[in-house]
Amino acid sequence: MLSELELIGWALGAAAVLGVFWWVFHLGQEHEQAARQEATIEQQRIDAKVGQQRVEDQARIAHDATVQADAARAGAAAADRAAAALRVRLNAFVANARAADPPASGAGEADPIGVLAEVLGRIDDAAGRYAKEADANRIAGLACERAYDSLTVTP
Repeated sequence: MLSELELIGWALGAAAVLGVFWWVFHLGQEHEQAARQEATIEQQRIDAKVGQQRVEDQARIAHDATVQADAARAGAAAADRAAAALRVRLNAFVANARAADPPASGAGEADPIGVLAEVLGRIDDAAGRYAKEADANRIAGLACERAYDSLTVTP
């Protein structure tokens, strides 16, 4: 049988061992919590960097689309000037043709050259409008596609 002092010694030893185990377990818990916090901070840093990169990509895409739209508008303006110059030449040609061969003065008779000039002018106007709209839609569509791709592709 154990004496009372031996029993107290065993109890104190067991308490010391349990205290050491608790201390080691507690330190492990603190270490795991610190590691989780560090991983969370690192993930937030990565997320912020990815977010900033995406914002920069969107700004670059918008800028590129603006530059392309400006170039398309400048091209359309040049085409409009060329079309206006051609209309002046066409009107001069129609006037010369009418002077050389005046239309017969009859009720309801159309001037074929005048009708042709009018039809060509309307076609040119419509083609210019459609080209401007097509350019704008193409630029916007490509910018939208690039923006979507930049947001869906993981870095």
